[in-house]
Amino acid sequence: IELLSVKERGLLLEEVRRRGPERLEERPFHVRFEEKAAEMPDQPAVVCGETILTYRGLDERANQIANVLRSEGIGKDDVVGIMLDRSAEVAAAILGVMKSGGAFLPIDPEMPTSRIQYMLEDSKARWLLTEHSHQAALADWYNGRLIDVRYDTLMASKKRPHLIHDGASLAYIIYTSGTTGQP
Repeated sequence: IELLSVKERGLLLEEVRRRGPERLEERPFHVRFEEKAAEMPDQPAVVCGETILTYRGLDERANQIANVLRSEGIGKDDVVGIMLDRSAEVAAAILGVMKSGGAFLPIDPEMPTSRIQYMLEDSKARWLLTEHSHQAALADWYNGRLIDVRYDTLMASKKRPHLIHDGASLAYIIYTSGTTGQP
């Protein structure tokens, strides 16, 4: 089914050629999120089970995580692993890493230790946001800095950190479950 007549299609194509290609907006995701949080601060942003985080709450929690990461020396494009059980805290951790300038590496705590070890070593992640329940197993072999996202970040400032992440920065690394498992 043709939705446009031949004449309408020709006019539309002519307009597209005249304007040229549209440039993609280069504002990072976390900047767009902050704008949305300012527009609707008290609206739910994340719902996970009984936990509801508003846009303001999620933004403030992400700022706390980002400020701790910055104090740990995280810089632009540094890789930070995130190994948390399913919770609203995962969203805050992802945003926090992005606000710190780092790139997040999501890690499922249910994966075999050998796979987790490979991902952390291969990505050169020197920091790992995790929780107390996973720290003992990681401490035996992980040489990077373990940061308990629930306890190590609670007293940090909720103010927005100075942003060093831009549209060209690395945002995340994903390891596939395919045959090679390479990012």
